[in-house]
Amino acid sequence: MLFCCRLLQGTNGTFRMFLEDDGGMFDVTPPEGVNFASFLIRVRNPSLLDFEKVKVVNFTVVAMETVAEQPKSSSALVTVYIRDTNDNFPTFAEDSYEVFIPEDATVGTTVARIQARDPDSGKLGTEGIRYTDLRGSLADKLEMDPETGVITLRESGALDRESLAVHYLTAEARDDLGSGNRNTVVLKVMVQDVNDNPPAFLQPRYEARIHENAANFPEPLVVTARDNDLNGTRNHEVRYVLVGGDPGRNFTVQPQSGRVTPVAPLDFEAIPQQGDLRSFNLTIKAYDLGEPPLSSEVPVVVFVMDENDHAPQFVSPLYRRVIPEDTPSGTSVTQDQDDSGGKPDMDMTCGCQGL
Repeated sequence: MLFCCRLLQGTNGTFRMFLEDDGGMFDVTPPEGVNFASFLIRVRNPSLLDFEKVKVVNFTVVAMETVAEQPKSSSALVTVYIRDTNDNFPTFAEDSYEVFIPEDATVGTTVARIQARDPDSGKLGTEGIRYTDLRGSLADKLEMDPETGVITLRESGALDRESLAVHYLTAEARDDLGSGNRNTVVLKVMVQDVNDNPPAFLQPRYEARIHENAANFPEPLVVTARDNDLNGTRNHEVRYVLVGGDPGRNFTVQPQSGRVTPVAPLDFEAIPQQGDLRSFNLTIKAYDLGEPPLSSEVPVVVFVMDENDHAPQFVSPLYRRVIPEDTPSGTSVTQDQDDSGGKPDMDMTCGCQGL
């Protein structure tokens, strides 16, 4: 700022210049003049010129004679208007954002809302902030409103906690309508578990053999299913139940361990089948404790092996037959059947002639 000051000529025409009430922001140069002087008011401390703290500065410039006795002086008021510049960066409301969202969230679900402030004025400040960029492992599945900072889900099925439970993203804000100073913030998205995985058996089919009259299997028969939902939750807990293939209730399954055992020793001859090897075709269901519960089933085949636990028994305690004395050798006299398959236990034949 250039100013002029004039005094009368002579020894009283020498004067000095100084400022009053400027708060140390400015100074005047040259500090002295004779009769007439052009002088400048310059910025002394730029750090005090903060538009966000003070927008107008009023102070007084004084010209005073340098005589020792009764110096004369003159003063003028000066008003300085401070103009704003883009010297501040957007500042987010949080140092970082941490949000939770269920893995079955649908399109349009709000994931988060980020907000930034800028103390500059007009478009250089909060009014001109735009949210300009979103980066990270989930960024292509999300959409961020450039004016509000609201982040929404763009695709259904984009979240799968079993694949990735935590996503880290970086959101950017710029002032000056998106072309000025920038700042970023971290957004941590934690995917909440939903019961979307049924228990899965480790084998597609289970088989075991057991002897009749045995109290248990030679090797423990255990069916096992795993649930990929969050460990430690009811969505992950598995229970077992026998749902088919055992109308006579010969077997039971332990609900928590999945171990299958006979209720009582089995009777091979009581199984309504033919052959030396008879079986039960069981169906076991595994279900979780989520809401609603999910389940899957597996076939379990139990082969029962016959034991020699029946001695031959005659149908009658006494057999009478009349045969001619000239009956040929090898002629069948009579036969007896056991109680299991209808086959002869004993064939009584004639082995001599001429009786």
